[in-house]
Amino acid sequence: MRNKVLCLGIFFIIILLMANQMLGPGLIHELLGMLLLILVIFHMSINRRWWQYIIPQLKTAPLKTLTTLGLTISIVLAIISGLIISRHLFFFKSLLSLMPVMRIIHHYSVYWVLLFTALHIGVHGYILMHQFNVFQRIHTLPTFVKAILALTVIGYGAYAFWYESLYMYLFFQMPYTYFDFNQPLGEFFLNYVSISGLFAIMAYGAEKVKNKN
Repeated sequence: MRNKVLCLGIFFIIILLMANQMLGPGLIHELLGMLLLILVIFHMSINRRWWQYIIPQLKTAPLKTLTTLGLTISIVLAIISGLIISRHLFFFKSLLSLMPVMRIIHHYSVYWVLLFTALHIGVHGYILMHQFNVFQRIHTLPTFVKAILALTVIGYGAYAFWYESLYMYLFFQMPYTYFDFNQPLGEFFLNYVSISGLFAIMAYGAEKVKNKN
Protein backbone atom coordinates (compact mmCIF):
# COMPACT_ATOMS: atom_id res chain seq x y z
CA MET A 1 0.00 0.00 0.00
CA ARG A 2 2.79 2.42 0.95
CA ASN A 3 4.72 1.79 -2.27
CA LYS A 4 1.51 2.13 -4.34
CA VAL A 5 0.76 5.58 -2.90
CA LEU A 6 4.41 6.58 -3.29
CA CYS A 7 4.56 5.63 -6.98
CA LEU A 8 1.26 7.35 -7.73
CA GLY A 9 2.44 10.47 -5.90
CA ILE A 10 5.69 10.64 -7.83
CA PHE A 11 3.96 10.21 -11.19
CA PHE A 12 1.25 12.81 -10.60
CA ILE A 13 3.69 15.34 -9.15
CA ILE A 14 5.82 14.98 -12.29
CA ILE A 15 2.71 15.64 -14.41
CA LEU A 16 1.88 18.71 -12.27
CA LEU A 17 5.46 19.96 -12.57
CA MET A 18 5.24 19.81 -16.36
CA ALA A 19 2.50 22.47 -16.19
CA ASN A 20 4.92 24.88 -14.47
CA GLN A 21 3.62 28.45 -14.94
CA MET A 22 0.13 27.23 -15.88
CA LEU A 23 -0.38 26.39 -12.19
CA GLY A 24 0.41 29.93 -11.05
CA PRO A 25 3.43 31.54 -9.33
CA GLY A 26 6.83 29.87 -9.52
CA LEU A 27 6.64 29.13 -5.79
CA ILE A 28 4.06 26.40 -6.46
CA HIS A 29 6.41 24.77 -8.96
CA GLU A 30 9.31 24.86 -6.50
CA LEU A 31 7.22 23.47 -3.63
CA LEU A 32 6.10 20.60 -5.86
CA GLY A 33 9.73 20.06 -6.83
CA MET A 34 10.74 19.78 -3.17
CA LEU A 35 7.92 17.34 -2.53
CA LEU A 36 9.10 15.29 -5.50
CA LEU A 37 12.66 15.29 -4.09
CA ILE A 38 11.40 13.95 -0.75
CA LEU A 39 9.32 11.22 -2.41
CA VAL A 40 12.18 10.20 -4.72
CA ILE A 41 14.61 9.91 -1.78
CA PHE A 42 12.02 7.82 0.09
CA HIS A 43 11.44 5.63 -2.97
CA MET A 44 15.16 5.06 -3.48
CA SER A 45 15.67 4.24 0.20
CA ILE A 46 12.95 1.57 -0.02
CA ASN A 47 14.58 0.08 -3.14
CA ARG A 48 18.21 0.67 -2.12
CA ARG A 49 19.12 -3.02 -2.36
CA TRP A 50 18.47 -2.92 -6.12
CA TRP A 51 21.68 -0.93 -6.60
CA GLN A 52 23.75 -3.78 -5.14
CA TYR A 53 22.84 -5.98 -8.10
CA ILE A 54 22.96 -3.42 -10.89
CA ILE A 55 25.77 -5.13 -12.86
CA PRO A 56 24.15 -8.60 -13.00
CA GLN A 57 20.80 -6.99 -13.86
CA LEU A 58 22.30 -5.31 -16.91
CA LYS A 59 22.54 -8.85 -18.33
CA THR A 60 19.36 -10.39 -16.94
CA ALA A 61 17.01 -7.38 -17.14
CA PRO A 62 18.60 -4.82 -19.50
CA LEU A 63 15.43 -2.84 -20.30
CA LYS A 64 14.50 -2.40 -16.64
CA THR A 65 18.05 -1.53 -15.66
CA LEU A 66 18.62 0.99 -18.46
CA THR A 67 15.29 2.75 -17.91
CA THR A 68 16.00 2.97 -14.18
CA LEU A 69 19.48 4.37 -14.83
CA GLY A 70 18.10 6.85 -17.37
CA LEU A 71 15.40 7.97 -14.95
CA THR A 72 17.90 8.32 -12.11
CA ILE A 73 20.34 10.41 -14.16
CA SER A 74 17.65 12.67 -15.62
CA ILE A 75 15.89 13.24 -12.29
CA VAL A 76 19.19 14.01 -10.51
CA LEU A 77 20.02 16.56 -13.22
CA ALA A 78 16.53 18.08 -13.01
CA ILE A 79 16.60 18.35 -9.20
CA ILE A 80 20.14 19.74 -8.90
CA SER A 81 19.59 22.28 -11.68
CA GLY A 82 16.20 23.15 -10.20
CA LEU A 83 17.73 23.87 -6.80
CA ILE A 84 20.40 26.11 -8.34
CA ILE A 85 17.96 28.18 -10.44
CA SER A 86 15.44 28.46 -7.59
CA ARG A 87 14.10 32.00 -7.10
CA HIS A 88 11.71 31.45 -4.18
CA LEU A 89 12.86 28.72 -1.79
CA PHE A 90 16.62 29.01 -2.24
CA PHE A 91 19.18 31.50 -3.45
CA PHE A 92 22.76 30.39 -4.16
CA LYS A 93 24.59 33.65 -4.76
CA SER A 94 27.92 31.90 -5.28
CA LEU A 95 26.40 29.87 -8.14
CA LEU A 96 24.90 32.76 -10.10
CA SER A 97 27.43 32.26 -12.91
CA LEU A 98 26.00 28.75 -13.46
CA MET A 99 22.43 29.96 -13.91
CA PRO A 100 22.36 30.07 -17.75
CA VAL A 101 23.75 26.54 -18.06
CA MET A 102 21.56 25.20 -15.25
CA ARG A 103 18.43 26.66 -16.86
CA ILE A 104 19.18 24.81 -20.08
CA ILE A 105 19.92 21.57 -18.22
CA HIS A 106 16.72 21.88 -16.22
CA HIS A 107 14.66 22.78 -19.27
CA TYR A 108 15.66 19.66 -21.20
CA SER A 109 16.14 17.16 -18.36
CA VAL A 110 12.55 17.45 -17.10
CA TYR A 111 11.22 16.10 -20.41
CA TRP A 112 13.57 13.15 -20.17
CA VAL A 113 12.31 12.59 -16.62
CA LEU A 114 8.78 12.33 -18.03
CA LEU A 115 9.90 9.95 -20.78
CA PHE A 116 11.93 7.67 -18.51
CA THR A 117 9.18 7.68 -15.88
CA ALA A 118 6.75 6.38 -18.49
CA LEU A 119 9.24 3.76 -19.70
CA HIS A 120 9.97 2.77 -16.10
CA ILE A 121 6.26 2.25 -15.47
CA GLY A 122 5.95 0.22 -18.67
CA VAL A 123 8.79 -2.23 -17.99
CA HIS A 124 7.35 -2.81 -14.50
CA GLY A 125 3.84 -3.30 -15.86
CA TYR A 126 3.46 -6.69 -14.23
CA ILE A 127 3.81 -5.02 -10.81
CA LEU A 128 0.98 -2.62 -11.69
CA MET A 129 -1.20 -5.64 -12.45
CA HIS A 130 -0.81 -6.80 -8.85
CA GLN A 131 -0.89 -3.42 -7.08
CA PHE A 132 -3.75 -1.58 -8.78
CA ASN A 133 -7.25 -3.00 -9.08
CA VAL A 134 -8.00 -0.99 -12.23
CA PHE A 135 -5.14 -2.71 -14.09
CA GLN A 136 -6.23 -6.11 -12.80
CA ARG A 137 -9.68 -5.48 -14.24
CA ILE A 138 -8.27 -4.31 -17.56
CA HIS A 139 -6.07 -7.42 -17.68
CA THR A 140 -9.15 -9.65 -17.39
CA LEU A 141 -10.96 -7.95 -20.29
CA PRO A 142 -11.26 -9.73 -23.67
CA THR A 143 -8.19 -9.37 -25.87
CA PHE A 144 -9.95 -7.25 -28.51
CA VAL A 145 -11.16 -4.79 -25.84
CA LYS A 146 -7.65 -4.47 -24.43
CA ALA A 147 -6.35 -3.93 -27.96
CA ILE A 148 -8.89 -1.13 -28.57
CA LEU A 149 -7.96 0.56 -25.26
CA ALA A 150 -4.24 0.29 -26.00
CA LEU A 151 -4.63 1.63 -29.55
CA THR A 152 -6.74 4.52 -28.25
CA VAL A 153 -4.05 5.51 -25.74
CA ILE A 154 -1.29 5.05 -28.32
CA GLY A 155 -3.16 7.06 -30.96
CA TYR A 156 -4.08 9.97 -28.71
CA GLY A 157 -0.69 9.83 -26.99
CA ALA A 158 1.08 10.14 -30.35
CA TYR A 159 -1.14 13.09 -31.26
CA ALA A 160 -0.46 14.76 -27.88
CA PHE A 161 3.28 14.11 -28.30
CA TRP A 162 3.16 16.08 -31.54
CA TYR A 163 0.71 18.74 -30.28
CA GLU A 164 2.76 19.51 -27.16
CA SER A 165 5.99 19.51 -29.26
CA LEU A 166 7.74 17.06 -26.94
CA TYR A 167 9.90 15.77 -29.77
CA MET A 168 11.50 19.24 -29.97
CA TYR A 169 12.28 19.29 -26.24
CA LEU A 170 13.62 15.74 -26.15
CA PHE A 171 15.95 16.38 -29.06
CA PHE A 172 17.16 19.77 -27.82
CA GLN A 173 15.53 21.78 -30.61
CA MET A 174 13.64 24.34 -28.50
CA PRO A 175 15.59 26.20 -25.75
CA TYR A 176 12.46 27.49 -24.01
CA THR A 177 9.08 26.06 -22.99
CA TYR A 178 6.01 27.32 -24.79
CA PHE A 179 2.78 27.31 -22.80
CA ASP A 180 -0.60 27.91 -24.36
CA PHE A 181 -2.36 29.70 -21.49
CA ASN A 182 -5.65 29.44 -23.37
CA GLN A 183 -5.42 25.67 -23.20
CA PRO A 184 -7.61 24.20 -20.41
CA LEU A 185 -5.56 22.59 -17.64
CA GLY A 186 -7.62 19.44 -17.97
CA GLU A 187 -6.61 19.08 -21.62
CA PHE A 188 -2.95 19.74 -20.76
CA PHE A 189 -2.94 17.02 -18.10
CA LEU A 190 -4.83 14.60 -20.36
CA ASN A 191 -2.21 15.14 -23.05
CA TYR A 192 0.72 14.49 -20.73
CA VAL A 193 -0.90 11.46 -19.11
CA SER A 194 -1.63 10.09 -22.60
CA ILE A 195 1.96 10.70 -23.69
CA SER A 196 3.11 8.80 -20.61
CA GLY A 197 0.65 6.03 -21.48
CA LEU A 198 2.03 5.86 -25.02
CA PHE A 199 5.60 5.23 -23.88
CA ALA A 200 4.52 2.98 -21.00
CA ILE A 201 2.62 0.71 -23.41
CA MET A 202 5.60 0.64 -25.79
CA ALA A 203 7.95 -0.31 -22.95
CA TYR A 204 5.51 -2.90 -21.60
CA GLY A 205 5.26 -4.47 -25.06
CA ALA A 206 9.03 -4.50 -25.50
CA GLU A 207 9.52 -6.14 -22.10
CA LYS A 208 6.86 -8.74 -22.88
CA VAL A 209 8.46 -9.61 -26.24
CA LYS A 210 11.89 -9.88 -24.61
CA ASN A 211 10.60 -12.24 -21.93
CA LYS A 212 9.07 -14.52 -24.58
CA ASN A 213 12.40 -14.89 -26.43
